[in-house]
Amino acid sequence: MPPCRFSDLPIDTMLEVMQHLAISDLVHLLLTCSSIYSLSQERSFWISLLETTRAVCPIGCPKYAELSQYDLQNLKDLVASRFKLQTNWNRSFPEVVDLHLTSLDERVDIVCLVQGTDIVLLHMRETGHVVCWDSKLAAPFPFQPIKTGGQLNDVSAPSESTHGVCSFVVLAKGDTSRRTVWRYIITIKHENRKATGFESVCTEIADPICHFESIFLTQDVVGAVIVEELGDHCTITTSKVGDGAGGKESVNHMKLNYPISERHLMVAFTYKGHLYNILEDGVTAQIQHISRKNLTSGRCDEPSSVYKADILNVGETSFPLYYILPSCASYGVAAAFVRIIDDDDEAGDGSVPAITFTFLPTTRVGDDSDDSDVSSPLTFPLPCPTARVPGRLTSPSLLWMDHGGFNIVAILDDIDSNNTDILPTLVLVRYHPSTQSTSVHYPGISPSLDLYAVTNVCVDDTAGVVYLTGVVEESKWSLCTLSYV
Repeated sequence: MPPCRFSDLPIDTMLEVMQHLAISDLVHLLLTCSSIYSLSQERSFWISLLETTRAVCPIGCPKYAELSQYDLQNLKDLVASRFKLQTNWNRSFPEVVDLHLTSLDERVDIVCLVQGTDIVLLHMRETGHVVCWDSKLAAPFPFQPIKTGGQLNDVSAPSESTHGVCSFVVLAKGDTSRRTVWRYIITIKHENRKATGFESVCTEIADPICHFESIFLTQDVVGAVIVEELGDHCTITTSKVGDGAGGKESVNHMKLNYPISERHLMVAFTYKGHLYNILEDGVTAQIQHISRKNLTSGRCDEPSSVYKADILNVGETSFPLYYILPSCASYGVAAAFVRIIDDDDEAGDGSVPAITFTFLPTTRVGDDSDDSDVSSPLTFPLPCPTARVPGRLTSPSLLWMDHGGFNIVAILDDIDSNNTDILPTLVLVRYHPSTQSTSVHYPGISPSLDLYAVTNVCVDDTAGVVYLTGVVEESKWSLCTLSYV
């Protein structure tokens, strides 16, 4: 049979093939294949391309946005933005394209982002207010702030199961003499990238004295996984969303896969209403799955299924620092774990301290139409790749994972061979699912920015930006937006 050129294939076959190509490959075809170029003048071509892309990674619109609402130019812009960002971030030293500074009256922390929108939640340190912020206009949306009156202790991954609605849980603690905290379920409604509603429900709950606590939220349930004493059990508390302060709370004790110690990290997240509790020790990540059926009924005393993933590149003694979660596990990353390599230079070889970033890959079972309330919609068949980066990480606020889970930004104190601190460095750690590998990059910043004065860092892969807060320039509290696209 004679060879067949791609341009000679039937249009239906071309479209089928293109569903399995990366955006970079399709851009090349657009430049070299006249048949593809002709197809690119149709909205359906770009919609098909974007639907395929956003099944495996976030794009520059909300997760459940209907792509048919966008005109041809907007669809092209979504593809171009994704292509430019990936091209830039794949460089060893990604170039900053634009920088914008907004002066603020007080110190702020970034609480969370709403995927594919201009919405950023800011926590004002002095007043304790949580503000719904428009990142494009560099101003608050016209809603009353949520007056927590305290310090935010924890924030959950978002719960966003329908288009235009996104919810988070935050814990706020005021008077340190009382063993109570305030739990806020914050709901943001949005349309065309802008917030159209901002409200919260507050409940006073007990503040446990514990080694680990991880809060979670689904459409139906809000709760926490708690380890009060080191051992082989955890406590899972759940209550129905909407029950308020008088609602019944279910308390269950579940046996862990093995006894937990100070060398472990533990975090819980939800996906499609199912709960996953991860225990990581630097060698393996063990995952306990609690089905949606058991979670909503308050029966969480034993896991529905158990998984184990080995961690690659294990060898050096490490100590746990932090865990981080993406906005959603559907793209292929469930969590990441950050550890510090033992920097006691007993061998006298001048070795420097280092941070490891371990990604926990996950795979969806079936497609989006599969909606079992018993069987796990996720499995964990792959080992966990680890990136090793020289330096020290001084605070969890200088660490952030993007919506898809493929990119982590951090500010590390760079260390030389004499263990002497040098200037802090902005680091981008990337996970590449196609090769199950990691890479380390050093994004450019403005020379006028003082990374020593940064108090918070955040990355948004749908917009191609990194946010910094702190006294970053001109001795003023500021929110700095670094654009890489």
